[in-house]
Amino acid sequence: MVEMNRTERPRLRSAGRRSTPERKERIAEAAADIAVESGFAAVTMQSVATRAGYIRPVVYDCYGSPDAILHTVLERAETALAAARSEYESGDSDSARFVLGYLSAVHARPREWRLFTLSTVGVDDSIANRVAAVREGLRADIASWLVVLTAGLPEPADIEALSVLFLAGVDGIAALVAADPEQFDASRSERFVEFFLQNTHPAVADGRMRVDRTARTTD
Repeated sequence: MVEMNRTERPRLRSAGRRSTPERKERIAEAAADIAVESGFAAVTMQSVATRAGYIRPVVYDCYGSPDAILHTVLERAETALAAARSEYESGDSDSARFVLGYLSAVHARPREWRLFTLSTVGVDDSIANRVAAVREGLRADIASWLVVLTAGLPEPADIEALSVLFLAGVDGIAALVAADPEQFDASRSERFVEFFLQNTHPAVADGRMRVDRTARTTD
């Protein structure tokens, strides 16, 4: 008689293998974790089934394909990041609030942010295009803010290059937060933003762009 490995996670079976919201949620969470750990290509029906603790037919009944799962994962990530930034007005000319809006999303949802930094080589075009569209939307939002921020400079700024650089910086902070959230907490980001703006933009000197730590809700 073959004994069951006690460390093996039990499969969650049920009559008819019906698709339910709870199962779809569990599968999407498992897929997001796999993607962040090993890349989009690692999200397969088998890997998701193993991580979620379901038999593979349950995963097929809920989504039908890995791409369908990934579209759900990315849609959920977009929504979560938008909610995390919602307390700060996008495109606000107040530099501190604008920057903190991005860092707020990173601290609240580091996994979701990192999903949009993953390589899309080898994945379906629909997935690659979705990731690219979100990235471009973020960059364009940053560019709009930079146009306002640099309006008074004596020389025209390279807005495209600056927006790419800014987005790369947020990506780097997201990686640090994900790796060690206690070491790189929200208060550390707030101090960095205040120091950076006070030493790089003259408008900060008269108090118009200071970090407002009371702006964040505590809900």
